[in-house]
Amino acid sequence: MRIKLFLLIFILSIIIRANEKRIFFTGGILNFDDSENDFNIEDYYDISSGIFVDTNYLKKMIETGYYYDYNPVHRFYNPYNVNRLSISYLQRTKINDKLFFNGRFEVDNSDLKMKHSLEINPYDMPFLFTDTTSGSLGGNRFYLNNSVSYKIKKIVISPEVSYGISNFLKDNYVKAETFNILFSYYICFTYLTDKNEIFVKIGSGLKKSKLVAVKELSNPEVFIKLGENVFKKRTSSSFNGFEKNDFNVFDIGFIHNFNNGKAIGSKISYIYNKYKIWDGKLSKNYWGLASIDSIFYDFTFKYDDNIMSRIYYSYSNNWTRSYDYNFLYQEEVLKKGGFSLSLKIDKGILTNYYNQLNFAYTDDKYSDYIGSFFYRKREVSFSNTVAVNRKITEFLDIDVAFNVGYIKNSKFFDFNDVRYSGISSVVRWGIYMVGFKYDIYFINSSFCNKFMFNVSLNFN
Repeated sequence: MRIKLFLLIFILSIIIRANEKRIFFTGGILNFDDSENDFNIEDYYDISSGIFVDTNYLKKMIETGYYYDYNPVHRFYNPYNVNRLSISYLQRTKINDKLFFNGRFEVDNSDLKMKHSLEINPYDMPFLFTDTTSGSLGGNRFYLNNSVSYKIKKIVISPEVSYGISNFLKDNYVKAETFNILFSYYICFTYLTDKNEIFVKIGSGLKKSKLVAVKELSNPEVFIKLGENVFKKRTSSSFNGFEKNDFNVFDIGFIHNFNNGKAIGSKISYIYNKYKIWDGKLSKNYWGLASIDSIFYDFTFKYDDNIMSRIYYSYSNNWTRSYDYNFLYQEEVLKKGGFSLSLKIDKGILTNYYNQLNFAYTDDKYSDYIGSFFYRKREVSFSNTVAVNRKITEFLDIDVAFNVGYIKNSKFFDFNDVRYSGISSVVRWGIYMVGFKYDIYFINSSFCNKFMFNVSLNFN
């Protein structure tokens, strides 16, 4: 029965759109030739009103697939092994010349092997519920996103609503069960001309999490992580933890197309997150409040179909403190910047050949006031990706990509210098698509392997 159920879920499963996976597996090359990677506000800045300029992807589609990720190279509480079966339905419909509908529905079943975390997204919140065991978190997720875009002369108005729920259970003690709810709403105003796509998007949302566990004296211990090295032990026989995240989003940006094929685009995003964590079994002194302010800036220049470059910068300031007292647990200021240059060659044996160079810089200043743990680290990284696309037959298409990279003073790897290299490929044959990615990381005198695999079916 379990085998039949597994096969049934596999037949009906899906992850992200095949085109999006293709861009991911080939290294995120800026000017990679794909219908999901055109330089417009929908593909580059996720603005739904861009459907008026990206009408080549109008369709109804069901996609099914299986995703596997073996990742010993991960942040401590993140999954080191993922198995996921999922199904989704996408509909992008032109109702009339002034009205478009864009809808997406997804369901997945996942098994996540994790170290000590009792939450499926351990780094989404400033606080974290943990225990002293490693095990699997298994469960289901549901996600729905709908938007409509209505055009009045040169102005497009696009309201958008998203809703998601998930339920996961840890397979060993403390048998913690987690419930998550997400709700968000946005409205976007876009000005469209033959050469300009200018948008303003505002929105708000709410995430809620509830974690329930019942333990015996012989069972593992449960903790609330308050700082980088600070944990509050839970001693009662039952545990009810709650987290709430209110957020607001503001985006403004544009794309301008010149007469000679050149184009520029830019986007500024501001996100404000407010968090609260509480547990009725503890005194309010150990309840927590948190705030994260983030701003992101992006500038992209398209010289032609063969040359593109991108510059970005982000700034984030966050803190956590006690609920009853104005006492800081931790504080962090994080600055990131980077540059990418992508080249495409279409000559002779180098037809559909791509090369992208990436540079990134991170300045991280962290203070843990309870544990008296402080650091400031500056991380620098370089990487280069080479990719090629070959169309073998009318129905068979193959992408292959190679990458090498270097990270100096990596926080992720305990401030060591890291070198890595890898290969990835995507094969598309009719309704089938298979993608894989294999990387080797060299850290000091040791190395480790990372592997990712995905297979999917697309029905239009």
